[in-house]
Amino acid sequence: MILIYLLKKYSSKFFTAIILAGLLFSSGCSTPEPGVYVEDERSMYRSYAGSDIVREQVKEGFESIKRLHNSVIYRTYQLDPARNLTESDIPGVNLEQIAVRAFNEDHSTAGTGMIISNRMGRTAMLTASHTVSFPDTIWHYDRNTSQSAERSLEAVSVKTSGTHFLFGEGSLMTFKVAVNDQRRDLAILTMDWGGGGNPGLKPLDIPPGNHEKLDWTDMVYALGYPRGVQMVTKGMVSQFAVSPRRSFVVDASFNRGFSGGPIFSVRNDGSGLEWVGTLSAAYAENEYFLSPGAIDERDFHPDREYVGPVFVRREARINYGITYAVGMEEISAFFEENRRELRRLGITTPSFP
Repeated sequence: MILIYLLKKYSSKFFTAIILAGLLFSSGCSTPEPGVYVEDERSMYRSYAGSDIVREQVKEGFESIKRLHNSVIYRTYQLDPARNLTESDIPGVNLEQIAVRAFNEDHSTAGTGMIISNRMGRTAMLTASHTVSFPDTIWHYDRNTSQSAERSLEAVSVKTSGTHFLFGEGSLMTFKVAVNDQRRDLAILTMDWGGGGNPGLKPLDIPPGNHEKLDWTDMVYALGYPRGVQMVTKGMVSQFAVSPRRSFVVDASFNRGFSGGPIFSVRNDGSGLEWVGTLSAAYAENEYFLSPGAIDERDFHPDREYVGPVFVRREARINYGITYAVGMEEISAFFEENRRELRRLGITTPSFP
């Protein structure tokens, strides 16, 4: 009875003292583990990555990651259907003379480019090949011609000019395609400024990593300009490798304009980001639907039956969350295979581990 009384009398204070001692010991002897967020007086809000190093690297990365604009002009020649001209009839023919009608068409696209070199009077930028590749000739076939025979042409579009450029501070910086690998979906563009002053474009300072070290559920960040909006997005890695153009997959949200943007992974030792790949494309499916011809907004009446011409159109529907990337091994091989040309142009490439 006496023992029970003493336990009831002193147990509360005894166990409280033990808890306090434990808290004091843990707070006095522990140190933050790598990767654990440490409060920074310069920032009011917590970074999603939980690291101020990553936050600053993303900011600095955008100094090297630019929105790339492409403008291509085609001269389209509409042909007389009665002549039944085919592709083999076109070489050596003056299209201006035989065309029923001729007009110019402007095709504009945008993507993301990354500065990799800025020295010796020349700037070099890496991007996705498909953002800067346009066919020299586009054939428009007669829909009524059998596909088993040489098909008759309705029109021919010939590329007359193409421009790739960045918007700088009060200036327009024009690039040209120097190296293009459509199989890997990689291209290098260059701009000469030897006599016009250094444009001050900063090469990427984040070191290359090794995409083969990526594993399921590893987290990555992608930087670029989807729909022209400067943006960073995150994703989780899935292993996937069936072609050089598709080294691995991330579930990051992909929109047009992201192509060519770099992918960075966070090192698990807390030392920051490494460049592990480049955005290539998102999974998409073609959809066919009926659509009216060109109509003016004033002609739109949702409650009135449409009686104008109807056309079959095809659009690619993006399946968001399935984004393909070109890994660093393919990027390194791309640089190595074009080493002689890059040296001739005075372009330095990043050092790979």
